[in-house]
Amino acid sequence: MRSIITALFMILASIGSSGAGELNSHNILKLFPICETPSSLGQRCKYDYAETKPDSFLEVCCSASANVEYNGNSVSVLSRSNWYYNFDISRSSDGNYEIIFTDEAMNGGSYHSVTVFDVKLENGIILLDETDKKLF
Repeated sequence: MRSIITALFMILASIGSSGAGELNSHNILKLFPICETPSSLGQRCKYDYAETKPDSFLEVCCSASANVEYNGNSVSVLSRSNWYYNFDISRSSDGNYEIIFTDEAMNGGSYHSVTVFDVKLENGIILLDETDKKLF
């Protein structure tokens, strides 16, 4: 019995240290509140999610499927309609985070923006403060 309790404790400790309470490239697509940000997806959010909250970034951006690539503290998404999104995540000096979000039309359109957010993670909810936005 003692070995079962010890094993359970080790499993729980490894889950706690695996970044479950941290913002990273593996949970950003689930946690990022895309409908709360100015982006190319704004109209879709306005009409499709006026009364509800989407489950994830992928639900809003890529109704069919997308190519998702993870690379360290970054994740990029290329939708089937040739929209490119990228999240670069870094830890800030105050223990919070900075996200650089790229939103670009790769389908011949001219939309391209890069937005920098200061981010707080509270109880699994991302709180955003836009600090810089560039349109290209």
